[in-house]
Amino acid sequence: MGIGWLLVELPLIGILGGLYFPLVTNLLITMILFLLENFVIAAVAETIGARRKAEQLKSHS
Repeated sequence: MGIGWLLVELPLIGILGGLYFPLVTNLLITMILFLLENFVIAAVAETIGARRKAEQLKSHS
């Protein structure tokens, strides 16, 4: 399981995975976009929440 193994195995995986590669890539891209989207939604929600809290504090004082 050294570097030599990788050099032998990766081209084989590449040849065998040639059909699967677009599928895997699409899955990875979809997962990354999904995570990014969730992160953005969370960040926006947190920002909105912080603004609401700030407005509430301003109105109380």
